[in-house]
Amino acid sequence: MNRLLNHIITERNGHYCHALELANYYEYECVIEQLVSDYKDNFTKDEIIDFVISIDLYYYTGDEPEHEEDEEQLYNFNVASFINDCY
Repeated sequence: MNRLLNHIITERNGHYCHALELANYYEYECVIEQLVSDYKDNFTKDEIIDFVISIDLYYYTGDEPEHEEDEEQLYNFNVASFINDCY
């Protein structure tokens, strides 16, 4: 298992769900930026990439209408490239 994932599970006393419900890729970018900011001093870039890639993603818009383009952009988002740009 990923070292960062183990750290977060331990940090939260096992209360952690490794999944995100997002309406677009911009929300995903915000989550990734925060993860990089929080953990880049103690974990390698590759560990953060592996952690983010392993998160289950669910396209969810709540009461808002769904947009096929937003869903496609979310699921095709290049995590590794974005994290490299964050460093």
